[in-house]
Amino acid sequence: MKNVAYIFIAISVIIPGKSMAAAFPEVDIHGFISQGYLLSSENNYIADSKDGTFEFNELGINFGTNPLPGLFLGVQLFANDLGKTGNDELTLDWAVADYKWRPYLGLKAGKLKLPYGLYNDTRDIDMLRVSILLPQSVYLEIQRESMNGLNGGGVYGKFPVPFIGKISYEVLAGTMNISKDGSLAYYIESIISSVAPISINITKIDVNSFFYYSATLHTNLRGLLFKYSGSIIDINVESIINAGYQIDRAMDPFQVNVYSVQYSFHNFLFTSECLLIDQKQRDKFYVGDVLLGSQVKNDHMLGNYASISWSINELFELEYYYSQFFTDRNDKKGKNITPSYSAYQKDHCLALRYNINSYWIVKVEGHLISGVGLLNPSENPPGSSGNRYTKNWSLLALKLSYRF
Repeated sequence: MKNVAYIFIAISVIIPGKSMAAAFPEVDIHGFISQGYLLSSENNYIADSKDGTFEFNELGINFGTNPLPGLFLGVQLFANDLGKTGNDELTLDWAVADYKWRPYLGLKAGKLKLPYGLYNDTRDIDMLRVSILLPQSVYLEIQRESMNGLNGGGVYGKFPVPFIGKISYEVLAGTMNISKDGSLAYYIESIISSVAPISINITKIDVNSFFYYSATLHTNLRGLLFKYSGSIIDINVESIINAGYQIDRAMDPFQVNVYSVQYSFHNFLFTSECLLIDQKQRDKFYVGDVLLGSQVKNDHMLGNYASISWSINELFELEYYYSQFFTDRNDKKGKNITPSYSAYQKDHCLALRYNINSYWIVKVEGHLISGVGLLNPSENPPGSSGNRYTKNWSLLALKLSYRF
């Protein structure tokens, strides 16, 4: 019901009544719809991909207007289906009031998309890139819900730097709502259930605070830019309960850092990004009020990729990227984990985009993957041999998208 209320409030701001129509300019309306298909040779990834799945779609519609010079008001409604998450439930994706006072200072408030890295704030819009799946080493589907956006406000701007170029910056602060039934909760439940013979239910996820900051250097060398984006997140999973057992998980405020570089040259685009996540969590195990024990776990995740895309002509675009993710950058070979190849996931991807016209596109891409560091255990139960995963596997993705 909260989402519905937010939606009606946002639309009432963006689309005024008749008595106010003369005071407002026209409202721009845009949207997109896409339907995808996933098929993997081994291991279920994101959804039940071993058998092939169409549970892979997005749709969105946004409204925007400029009622005053420098002021933008906008809202987007969004729904998606991705395996066991989303289920085409309509949500308020973003709603923003954005006032650009000067080139070096703007203000924004509302439900804001997080522009970490180069693609997070546009990851739902297929028209803006060649690949279907963004490199999972940086744009993790398991972290998508917790890195999608925040409720709050911030400042941004751009200013020149003599002899170098221009620097743009953004600083945001707020909190967010993470569903106890969403993708992050589902992943945490799966990880705990895979190492203990218990059934887990998360009852609440609290985000106490979320800070985002970034700086982008647009160099005088045309097409070359560097970006740093970081976040400090204070989040707690209050309780996880199973038949009388309770696990309270507290996380220290942790950092997510992304370093990006991009260079466009004629019809080619070169991109590389690196993700670093450092977090510490403390689990306490109870039966009733009796503390059975506790454990502390430190995570030092590392992800990076390099890509090259080529706009062949108006119809065809081609992209290749190599992506690698490590659950612990201090143990890249998995010496302290079984199986060792669950410590990483390395991905060669080749993608082709065909622009049917200005509104329709179709994409196809193939992945050759080694390792299973980003797979969800609950989607890959142990087989008759007792093995949960296969080390080397492939993934085929298809997608048809329409925009208006």
